[in-house]
Amino acid sequence: LGRISNERNRKKEKPWFRIVLLGCMAQRIGQRLLSEDLGIDYAVGVDQYKSLPQLLTQNSGFALDFNSEEIYEDMMPVHQDSLCAYVTIMRGCN
Repeated sequence: LGRISNERNRKKEKPWFRIVLLGCMAQRIGQRLLSEDLGIDYAVGVDQYKSLPQLLTQNSGFALDFNSEEIYEDMMPVHQDSLCAYVTIMRGCN
């Protein structure tokens, strides 16, 4: 959270600068952080990554809903090595 406070000062220098909170922290406490006026423009939870491009077309927004059915079926990983790959074993904050 200290980093967010530091980055907030950049917004004064660069009006186009945006602060995005993405992932587990956004999922757990994003709603509270948005209400505390820390300068966060967008908060996107772990199951809402796909909504980020749409949110960025708005001045600000948040997508924090948990979606246990989202499996990112339409997103295929890109493998650099035919002998090695990453396997997701968990998703979220637990």
